Amino acid sequence: MNIKFRWIGFAVVVVFLFALSGCVSTTSVFSGNGAVIGQSFILREGETWDQDLSIIGGSAVLEKGSVVNGDVALIGGTLLVDGTVTGDISAMGGVISLGSHAVVEGDIVTLGANLNRDTGSVVKGQFQNDFPSFSFPVQPVTPRFGIFDTLMNIFWRVFQAFALGALAVLVALFMLQPLERVGTTMQSTPVQSGVVGFLTFLVGLGVLLVMAITIIFLPLSLLGILALGLAWIYGWLATGLLTGEKIAELFHTSWSGPVSAGVGTLVLSLMANLLGAIPCVGWMIPFVVTMIGLGAVILSRFGTQKYPVPVPVVPSSSAME
Repeated sequence: MNIKFRWIGFAVVVVFLFALSGCVSTTSVFSGNGAVIGQSFILREGETWDQDLSIIGGSAVLEKGSVVNGDVALIGGTLLVDGTVTGDISAMGGVISLGSHAVVEGDIVTLGANLNRDTGSVVKGQFQNDFPSFSFPVQPVTPRFGIFDTLMNIFWRVFQAFALGALAVLVALFMLQPLERVGTTMQSTPVQSGVVGFLTFLVGLGVLLVMAITIIFLPLSLLGILALGLAWIYGWLATGLLTGEKIAELFHTSWSGPVSAGVGTLVLSLMANLLGAIPCVGWMIPFVVTMIGLGAVILSRFGTQKYPVPVPVVPSSSAME
C-alpha cells in the first residue's frame, strides 16, 4: 500500500490528534477510524479492526487471531503484533515486536524504531529503514464502555482533579508571587499569550519529535518534553489561581493564595473533564485556556518577571527644575 507522508504537515497532524485526545479512550473493542494517544489498546483474539490504526505515545497489543484490515502507524510507543495486519506498519520511534503468530501482509517502514521478531512471524512485504510514507486517521475512536470502565474513568478523572488541586496548593505555598505574575499576564494579554502558547506548543513539539528520532539528541528531546510539560502544568495552576480568586469574589469572601489556587484548580480541572465528555468538541475550551496559560508562562519567564515589562519613567527637565 502507498501511504503518503508529508513532513511539513506532520506537526499539525500531531497537534490535532493530541487535541482530540479528549475523545480517545482505552477499551478492547473499537469501531470506526481512530487513534490511541498516550493510552493502551488491546485487540482481542477473534476481534477485527476494519480501518487504519494510529498509536501515539501509547501501547497496542494485537493478540493471536486478531485482524487489522488497514495500516498501523506508531509514534514513540510500543506495538506488539501476534495477529494479522493486512496493510503496512510504519513507525517513528518506539518498539515493534512481532510474535510467533504475526502476519504482516504489507511493508514495515521504520525511522528510529526498534523491530523485534520471533521465529514464525511472517512479513510478506519489504523492510525499509527510511521514512517515505506515513498515515494518520484524524477521526477519533468511538469506544463502547462497560459500566466498570465508565466508573473507573470517572474515578480517575476526579482523582486527577484533586491531585492537581493539591499540587496547586503546594506550589502556591512556595511560589505564590510567580503564579500571580503568570495570572496577571494572562489577564492583561490573553490574545498574545494564546498565540505565543500555541506557537510554542506547535513548533516545540515538532522540533522535539524530530530530535527524538535520533539517538544522539534523544536525551535532549526528553528534557525538552519534560520542560514543555512543566510549563503546561504551571500555566494550568496559574489559571486555577485566577479561577479561585474569581470564585472567592463571587461569594464575597477572601481566601489565602494557596486556598484560592487549590480550590480554583480543582474546579477548573473538574469543569475541563466535564467539557471533555462532549464528543470531539469538548476539548476546545480547555485547549484554548491551556494555550493562554502556556503563553503567559513563556512571556513572564515562569513568573520571574512582569509582562509587559514596565517602562521606567524618565523625569523631564522641567520637572527636575
